[in-house]
Amino acid sequence: HEVRPPLASVPGGLRLLGSAMVGDLKPEAKRILRIAVTNADRLHGLIDDLLDLNRIEAGAMLSDP
Repeated sequence: HEVRPPLASVPGGLRLLGSAMVGDLKPEAKRILRIAVTNADRLHGLIDDLLDLNRIEAGAMLSDP
């Protein structure tokens, strides 16, 4: 659970970099930034899945019959 807060700020920060607020980026920089956002979102999903598995193993998350 302690990994979620810092991880949650990564995609937001990357999206902010890609916004017009920081100025225009070169096409290659935009492409790299999109890849970074996609990978940060994937990492966030993996962390969520691992935490769900942990809850299932602990018996804290029951599936519907």
